[in-house]
Amino acid sequence: MEGALSLAWCLRKVERLPRLDGTGHDKAMSAFYEQLPGLGEDLTLFFTDLNYRDLGAIYEENLLNELATTYFRDLMFNGQPDTSNIDRRVCFERHRTLNWLRQFMGISEWDETDTST
Repeated sequence: MEGALSLAWCLRKVERLPRLDGTGHDKAMSAFYEQLPGLGEDLTLFFTDLNYRDLGAIYEENLLNELATTYFRDLMFNGQPDTSNIDRRVCFERHRTLNWLRQFMGISEWDETDTST
């Protein structure tokens, strides 16, 4: 669900993502569910109303999650404890989702960038 929520944020279906410590997650998920058409309903309005959020905001969110994911990976490899309050599962899922999205946005600077973390 975190991946779907991240995509909904990128496409302006939810106003903001919850904090990485999980604060506000239920409120964001409720806002996301309100945007989804019901089972069997016409999807035309839902799909024709999609617009990307400002690309700078998407990059910023992606970089934040990429740096946090790198931090957690380094902790794991070095056998150090996590002293942050960041939910690493949420962070990793956002990072994967936003990396996936970038490959479809026509951003040439990222063409040669390894996004497999």
